[in-house]
Parts: sequence; structure tokens; C-alpha cells
Amino acid sequence: GEHKSLIEAGVLELRVEGGWGAIIAWEKTFECVFTNIDGRPIGLYIAVIRKFCLDLGLTGSTALQWAVFGPASRVGGRYVPGSLEGEYAGIGADVAVGAGLGANALIGGGTESLALQPISIEAGSGLSISAGVRTLVLTYTGPAS
Repeated sequence: GEHKSLIEAGVLELRVEGGWGAIIAWEKTFECVFTNIDGRPIGLYIAVIRKFCLDLGLTGSTALQWAVFGPASRVGGRYVPGSLEGEYAGIGADVAVGAGLGANALIGGGTESLALQPISIEAGSGLSISAGVRTLVLTYTGPAS
């Protein structure tokens, strides 16, 4: 499918203040930063997570990280500020694996051409909280200084 041409463009990381104990809500807003493949922060976003499926035993992790995949024209060397904006949703294991993505990947970004792949962060059990995110909306807030 069309997702075969995706390149890995960088990492989107959500910052969490004070750990995960407070996250039982259905909707939560985070600040996040998009870092390109060279490790340079290039964009700031606000992320609203609309649906969690969380194991609240995972209180040790204070970051959510996704590898960002997309067409080179949008997220690679020709990254346009704000190009990650849009709504992302889980696509189901069968579709994701068929597209070469993990079962917990989120697809979206306006034209459905971007993918967010959870990066495992060791948090006691080794599971990543980002694997529990089902719906995510990104809004661009400006360049990273």
C-alpha cells in the first residue's frame, strides 16, 4: 500500500510533569517536541490524547515517544513547520503489520499519510505507555528554539 514509501523522520516526545498517577482521564493535553532524525528539535506541538488504555502500574515512565514516519516531502529534508498537525488513530494490528508498522502504530496527520510508531521506554515492566494511546490530536505551536 501507500504506506510502504514512508521514511523515518524523527521522534515525537510528549513531556509529562509529575508522573502518571493522575492519568485516569479520557482526555489529557501535553506539550511535545518533534526532533528530526539528526536529533535536532524542530517543532513544538500540543498533543491531546482522547483515549487511553493504560495500565496504571506503569508510573515510572515520564515520557511518551513515537518514531515519526511519513513521506519525505512532508517530514524528511523538506519538512514543513506544522506538517505533523492532525488527528491520529490506531489502525488495528492487521493493517499496521501489513504496512510494516507495529500493532500499536497511529496513522493520521491530515491526509492519513503519517504514522507514529511507539518507542518502548523501559518503565519497570518494559512496556511503553504510548502503546496504550488510541487517539491523538496534534496542533502546531511553533518552532523549537
